[in-house]
Amino acid sequence: MGKEITMAKKIAVDISKLEHASQVLNTHAVSYELLYKQLISTAILNGTAWQGIDNLEYVKKLTRLSGDFQKNVKIIEDFSKSIKKSAKIYRETQSDIINDAKRLTN
Repeated sequence: MGKEITMAKKIAVDISKLEHASQVLNTHAVSYELLYKQLISTAILNGTAWQGIDNLEYVKKLTRLSGDFQKNVKIIEDFSKSIKKSAKIYRETQSDIINDAKRLTN
């Protein structure tokens, strides 16, 4: 006969790990935003020491990329919020199941 496929019958969720991951992602989003803004500021300020068309092109390119940098920040923030929301839903569901189980009678 053919091989039988067995699928997992259990999902294990560690709510505290989800919450921690959300916090870590949020911290990374803040750091990323700060770094790209510092990069652009530094490039602009370096214009006094590094003058020429090459610097102007470098600053223009970074300025154009700032929209992409900000989109990346938004993606990271949204993912952080999504994980945080998942943790909240799991916690509420777990609490509801516990409360429902307590109401069961023998």
